[in-house]
Amino acid sequence: MRKLSFTALLVILAAAAVVLSPSMSAAADEQYEKLLDQGLRTSEPYAYTLIEQAEDAEDRAALIKEALQASPDLPPVYFKLSWAVMPNVFEALQAGTAGIKAYTRNFWWSFSLAALLFTGIIFSFALAATVVVLMRLPMQLRFLAHDINENKAKVIIPFVLIPLAFGGPVLFVAGAL
Repeated sequence: MRKLSFTALLVILAAAAVVLSPSMSAAADEQYEKLLDQGLRTSEPYAYTLIEQAEDAEDRAALIKEALQASPDLPPVYFKLSWAVMPNVFEALQAGTAGIKAYTRNFWWSFSLAALLFTGIIFSFALAATVVVLMRLPMQLRFLAHDINENKAKVIIPFVLIPLAFGGPVLFVAGAL
């Protein structure tokens, strides 16, 4: 049996995707109806597809409201709706606040928001420690040079900071101060 080359395999897969795409679309609608019959409220892929279709559509708000019905716990749908109805400020504000409230109903979005906030706090602490060290470094270097001139054994002090820097910003700042 002959082996297929990688490009031939890609051509076959692309042709299959083109041939099967209308049937895949129908299957997606059937899958969505099946999920609704089972009582599931969220169909995020369908909502994202509607959001993408709304980018080029004439009546963006109608498609985004349909996406909202498909996935009422998805925060980006509310924010896209807020932009779609923007001339109406009160409706846009209502959609934006509903999007913020949707974070509490969606585990993955609230988890990623918490991770983003945690990362921001850690980054701000590291940045603050770096700023403190950089501000104190010129003055400390002069004192250290004076101490080294008086006592040659203190030349080892700067070399202690190098392993502390690998331990993290807190150890480095503690050693530098």
